[in-house]
Amino acid sequence: MGDKTAINYLENKIEISVNDFNKLHDAKLFSKLPNIIIDYFHNQNIVIAGNATVLKHFSKKEWLLINKSAPFWQFYYLKTGTRFKNTFPLLIRQETPDYNSRQKDPRLREGITFLEEAPTENTSFEEETVILNQRQQQKADYFFKNPAAKNPFQHERAIYKFDEWGEAYYKIFTKDIAKVGFFILIGLIIILQFPYYLGLVVVAYAAYHFKDIFKNFKKSYQLNDIINKSLDTLKKERELLLAEGSSTIVSDQQMEQWLQEEIINLDKATFQSFQIREEDLIPIDEQIKGKTIGIHIEEWGIIQPITTAGKRAIQEKNLRAFRFNGRRPLFGVYYLVFFYLTVDSIYAYSCFYDFIRSKKYGVTSKKYSYQELIKIEATVENSTLHPVLGTLETNQVVFHFVDRKLSIALSDPLALNNLRGKIEGLPPLDTPMNEADKYITPTKNPELKNLLELHESQLAATRHSLLITSINYFWNLQKRGYYNEVPSAAVPQTQVR
Repeated sequence: MGDKTAINYLENKIEISVNDFNKLHDAKLFSKLPNIIIDYFHNQNIVIAGNATVLKHFSKKEWLLINKSAPFWQFYYLKTGTRFKNTFPLLIRQETPDYNSRQKDPRLREGITFLEEAPTENTSFEEETVILNQRQQQKADYFFKNPAAKNPFQHERAIYKFDEWGEAYYKIFTKDIAKVGFFILIGLIIILQFPYYLGLVVVAYAAYHFKDIFKNFKKSYQLNDIINKSLDTLKKERELLLAEGSSTIVSDQQMEQWLQEEIINLDKATFQSFQIREEDLIPIDEQIKGKTIGIHIEEWGIIQPITTAGKRAIQEKNLRAFRFNGRRPLFGVYYLVFFYLTVDSIYAYSCFYDFIRSKKYGVTSKKYSYQELIKIEATVENSTLHPVLGTLETNQVVFHFVDRKLSIALSDPLALNNLRGKIEGLPPLDTPMNEADKYITPTKNPELKNLLELHESQLAATRHSLLITSINYFWNLQKRGYYNEVPSAAVPQTQVR
């Protein structure tokens, strides 16, 4: 059979040749393992660094592969069986769960995924290494963590195995210490009994001929150190998983309260930055504008055009995050716009707001006179919202100022119906009704399904339409007052439809 090998991935067993078996004995790094073993991991889509440590048991045909990945180290157990003809069976078993792969962890929720991505199971998103504070972590858990806690059982098993290996390593380490200590003691006696230089020569000569004692000591020290560090890491990870499992996901009401608090705080900070006196604001019914000082719009970040300032910088995973608790949808990222109206000016502030991280992107802020607002336009736009999505038709309200446009895509039935088509698929336009269903892949996510079927009265766009109508009313009112005073001024165009 020579070096011919066969793989059985389902049972995590492979057959390795005699040549590969000998290579395995000499390997100390993953990159030094036989190609058949490296290919096994690659075919399982398991990413292991080339400098990952390969640890061989002293007395058995067993190895541990230590992959120092983040956020948790990964450990794989390798064991060879009895030789049959020219091959050895090799068992490969994962000792700790792979929490680094979002694609393989069913205990993590997904955000929005689109049909164009053609996901097979789950779609994994690139992670951003960032330290979250307690509230931010709780918000991330709310959006992404399933109620089922991560089970640290596999860590317990790995800790037991490392304890067992550690005892064997420590026994050999103590023997090597004794040998080195004995050699040093004899060396000191020789140096004291013989003339100084002669004693050093004798000790150096003996050290050269007994150099294997020091090599073995160094090796056993390094291996013992690896075992201790791995054991310490496993115990810390176990405690982290136990703490994470014992923590409860915050309630829908708590998340709504946090969102309300953060919007109000941002509203106050924005209002102060404009240095407006509250008594100068045009009064608007609180039932329309809510509890903020100004008029605020909180739209879904994902449906805003990709050309909107700041959208490309947002973390992809958070942009797709959503939850629907039956009363109102909650999103990972919002597009926030604040307007403050006085008798002579309109103050506009906009940004994307990552609710999970409490972070702003693409902030724009400026004071305008009513004459600098050219028109307010309601329009249907076919905009690119996401590189995967292509174009998607949405209702947008566009504020045309003298120096820029402020566009707000509304999460109304038009947007949700078109978004649903991008998620589930739509039949070609000329498809007969009785054949249309075969082109559609209904979402298996009940929260997403309920979100896409919300009644218009429950959508944020319904409230926003009232707010924009109010802005339009006051703008026209102030504009008419200005042009009555200055008849020669050109009348700006007004369109709200």
